[in-house]
Amino acid sequence: LFISKVTNLTPVAIKIGIEFLSHKLGQESIIVLAGEKTVTAKVSDGFIKKGINAGAIVGEIARATGANGGGKPNFAQGGVKDPSKLDEILTVVEEKLKQ
Repeated sequence: LFISKVTNLTPVAIKIGIEFLSHKLGQESIIVLAGEKTVTAKVSDGFIKKGINAGAIVGEIARATGANGGGKPNFAQGGVKDPSKLDEILTVVEEKLKQ
């Protein structure tokens, strides 16, 4: 599980970062990177089988910041409207995923 708020990265750089981390962390991982304007998540197949969904994760984070987002169970992107709310929602999401 890797969840982080990032700064000064474009949406493309965040997506590249997700792919890099995915390769470094191995086949079984949940990765969430949230920047000032976007949030991106990638979930491996093993966690998808356990009911974890990248689209649901991104949707929850995006909605908490006043934006929208979603996607497929394995990869999703969304907007961030109010980045000041990221710390709180990322902590909430991390706690849920650890359960």
